[in-house]
Amino acid sequence: MKTLLLLPLLVTLSFATFTPQWKSCGDVSDSWLPTSVTFEKEPQVDQTNTIHVCGRVQEEIMTSRYIADFKAASQTFEFKSTRNLTPQITFPGEDFCFDHTIILPFFAKGASTVSFNLEDFYWENVGCVILDLLL
Repeated sequence: MKTLLLLPLLVTLSFATFTPQWKSCGDVSDSWLPTSVTFEKEPQVDQTNTIHVCGRVQEEIMTSRYIADFKAASQTFEFKSTRNLTPQITFPGEDFCFDHTIILPFFAKGASTVSFNLEDFYWENVGCVILDLLL
C-alpha cells in the first residue's frame, strides 16, 4: 500500500522542473530584468538539459542574440557561445523568454556558473542573469 502512495509522488517529481540559484548581473536600469530561470530537469553531468530564462522588458527592445558563458570552478575552464534569436520587438511590461540547451561536461562537478547576456539588434547588452550550480 505504501508503494502505491509513493508512486504518484515519484512520477510527479520526475517531471518537475529544477530552479537553480540565480541573480540578475545587471542593474535596475537595464531594459530587460530577469524574473525566472528553470531547468527542464535537475542538472546532471553529460546529459542534455534545457534552461528556460524569462524576464520583464522595461523599455522597448529588439532582441537579436544572447551570449551563454559557462565557467567550471573545479578547473580553469570557460566556454562561451553566441546564439542568434529571431529578431523580435518587445514592449515595456511584456515578458521576453528564451531557451538554451546545454550538456554539462564531466568537469562541471562541484561549483559552476552559467551566465546569459541578452543583446539587442545593435549587440548592446540589455540585461543579464547568472546561475550558480552545485553538481
